[in-house]
Amino acid sequence: MTIEQAERQRIIDSVEQNWTELIQTLETFDEAALLEPDVIGIWSIADLLNHIETWDGNAIRILEHAEKGDDRPWWIAAGLNYDSVDEFNEADVEKKRNRSIDMRWSLLHKTHAELITTLERSPALTDVKIEGDTSGHYAEHLQDIRRWQEQRTRIDN
Repeated sequence: MTIEQAERQRIIDSVEQNWTELIQTLETFDEAALLEPDVIGIWSIADLLNHIETWDGNAIRILEHAEKGDDRPWWIAAGLNYDSVDEFNEADVEKKRNRSIDMRWSLLHKTHAELITTLERSPALTDVKIEGDTSGHYAEHLQDIRRWQEQRTRIDN
């Protein structure tokens, strides 16, 4: 269950490239824009900060489970399925909705740093295990934000 250093670095670089692109976009919004609803479904960008933080943490758990010999995503091991993941996401965002913007940013960056540390050391690391919770997830929500920005621009003009 070892990964070549070049492959590990390729995965980390992909995660960091997509992370940087997402964060640079998110940092362009003032607090009013961060709190505006209906950016992604009913979520605000502030809700998205919580959501990304949660799934970075989930990627860490996936690797921790894999290191113990359980290659299933943690959420499957916990009895969830694709349909109930949406319910999990909604409940998780709702639970964290009262966090301050500063706390959301702080926890987002803290969890991401923990993720990178895990990626740097985990013998269980593979792109397949984490792509959907990290680089692919960041890219997905970056597209959501860009669509919202385009709609906002059309409405404002």
